[in-house]
Amino acid sequence: MMRRTVQISALLALIWGGWWWFATTTLQSAVTGWLGNQRAAGLEADVAQMARGGFPLRIGATLRELRLTDPAAGTALRIPLITVETPVYWPGHATLRLPDAPVTMLTPQGTLTLGLSGAEAALRLRPGPALQLRDTALSGSDITLDLEGAPVLRIASFAAQIRQDSAPETYRFDLTAVGLTLDALSVAPGRPVTSEPVTSEPVTFEPVTFEPIMAQITVSFDRPWDRSALQAARPQPRSIAVAGITAGQGSTGFTLDGDLVVNADGIPSGTLRLRLRDWQRMFDMALSALPVPPDWTPTAARVLAAMAQPDGTLDLEITVDQGQMRIGFVPLGPAPRLSIP
Repeated sequence: MMRRTVQISALLALIWGGWWWFATTTLQSAVTGWLGNQRAAGLEADVAQMARGGFPLRIGATLRELRLTDPAAGTALRIPLITVETPVYWPGHATLRLPDAPVTMLTPQGTLTLGLSGAEAALRLRPGPALQLRDTALSGSDITLDLEGAPVLRIASFAAQIRQDSAPETYRFDLTAVGLTLDALSVAPGRPVTSEPVTSEPVTFEPVTFEPIMAQITVSFDRPWDRSALQAARPQPRSIAVAGITAGQGSTGFTLDGDLVVNADGIPSGTLRLRLRDWQRMFDMALSALPVPPDWTPTAARVLAAMAQPDGTLDLEITVDQGQMRIGFVPLGPAPRLSIP
């Protein structure tokens, strides 16, 4: 009896090991195929080493020194290590992890260096031939971004999730960024709408740390996100409900909510509600960075001041009608077209 039990156990172990080997080989082939697709698209795509892992309960692949180069754009991306894993029982639950080591990107403006800790992306698909997206999540901490060694951005922690609702074509988007700091940055001043040349010196912004930035948005598409989205036209948004987008720094901040419907051409209609704290400071910051007509500024400032509350809070209701935005009878111009290429 003991001998037969050992034989059966050995047979099961052999079958399990064979399945694991086949599954990891399939995963590696998928990665190789992806690299081939990048080369076919005109990129240079190379990986120094690819190894299987995760035995016995997970299917895994480790890529070392992944490099993607776009000669036409003059950009290059280097990722020292990527790990991809799925449970051995269902490859539709995939997790991708990046190392606690710098990721670098060469651009025409200089070298960007991304530092992070515990960075992880998870993808969950529903079983079935369509492979509908159930949810996906991205998280990380101690995120830093430097340009040519100079700090640009810092985030203490970041988390984003997309989750399918009870209606399969509807997805909820949640985002939280804690401790987001924009480091000292010099930018050219906004160019006014005039033929006169701009001679102003660059505007320098000192480091600014924001309160937690949070967003909660529900989007209904014309069909669920599934495998067909990679093979044909992408699902397109048809309604957007903004439960809240909030950001702030000190006495300054904003909250945005509202509802939009989007037609087949990506043109939105609906209402957005925007609340500004210390609106004057935000107005001045916008003027320093955006191209605006010089004769428009005094009129806009007077109108906003008349609408603001004594404590500096400004509540605005923005009407979006067939792609055109306005506050009351004051036109703001066209809204962006909401379509996914």
